[in-house]
Amino acid sequence: MERMDEFLNLLKSRKLEKKWQKSFPDEVERQKWKSVTSDPETARKWSELGFGPREAKRWISYGFLDPADAVWWAEWQFTPARAKKWCEALVTNPEEAAAWEELGFGPREVVNWKRAGIHDPEEAASWKNVMDEFGLGLESILRWKKRGYEPEEVRSVLRIRKKGSGGKDA
Repeated sequence: MERMDEFLNLLKSRKLEKKWQKSFPDEVERQKWKSVTSDPETARKWSELGFGPREAKRWISYGFLDPADAVWWAEWQFTPARAKKWCEALVTNPEEAAAWEELGFGPREVVNWKRAGIHDPEEAASWKNVMDEFGLGLESILRWKKRGYEPEEVRSVLRIRKKGSGGKDA
């Protein structure tokens, strides 16, 4: 039985090597890809999408196992490290990550906004402006939001309160 297993493993190994040779006829290139993945089909996909072994290995090391995902993030000028930070912040779309960044938010900050139920970067930016202008915390903003107020309404109310208190902080 043990001999049969050895024989089957040998056949499997030869079949795999033939797949490697078909995908990467050049021995040097083939060995580079083998250092990235044990699967020639996976290596071929990465290669077909324009990645070299070193770049593919880098994306894979950051958890991007599907080359199509890596291409998507790379097209938006994200490095693997930066893309991973955004994914950890519950943003799995590079277009959304770029929108948050454009408005001055980083991944850590976005996690808090998303946990608070604010998923739209524009809305978060409006609330953040109110926070910054009046020295409010996220908890305070969420109380206003829960009562149905919009950022501009809160800004107006707080400005009126500030004027009514003789310019002192509300």
